[in-house]
Order: sequence, then C-alpha cells, then structure tokens
Amino acid sequence: IDLELTFKDGSKEMHYVPMNLMFGSKAPEGAPQRKVYNEWNWTNPSYVIETSRKLTDITTAEIDPSHRMADINRKDNRLELKW
Repeated sequence: IDLELTFKDGSKEMHYVPMNLMFGSKAPEGAPQRKVYNEWNWTNPSYVIETSRKLTDITTAEIDPSHRMADINRKDNRLELKW
C-alpha cells in the first residue's frame, strides 16, 4: 500500500506498507522518498502508520496516489479531513 499524507502547509509524506506476499519492498524508479514499514499480513483488518506531524495538520490521506494498483473503485481511496 502506498499512502500519501498531505498537510495544511502543502507538504506531503509518503508511507509504504509492503504486503507479506510481496517478498520485500518495491521501489519504482523516480518514486519520492517514503517511510517503509514492516510487512502487512493481508488477513489483519488494520495497520497503524506513524507521522511526527500533528493529526490536525493532515488535510488529505490518499491510498495509491500514483494509480498503479488494480482498483475498480478509486473514489474510496482519498479521505479529505476538515478539522
């Protein structure tokens, strides 16, 4: 899972959670720097990521911002937060 967090000041953070079946992390050429986490076992319903920024500074959280995943419903990949 690629997850992009966007903050009130316009800055962004990339987070990457590899699936345990992937045999390691993928790093596409030209990809922005990102925080890589331990692998995720797909049978677990949730996964926790961390940022050093304040929660209320996040304006958007988006899964797969580069649109590389096979996904039939991209409408549920983006969460806009209005604090």
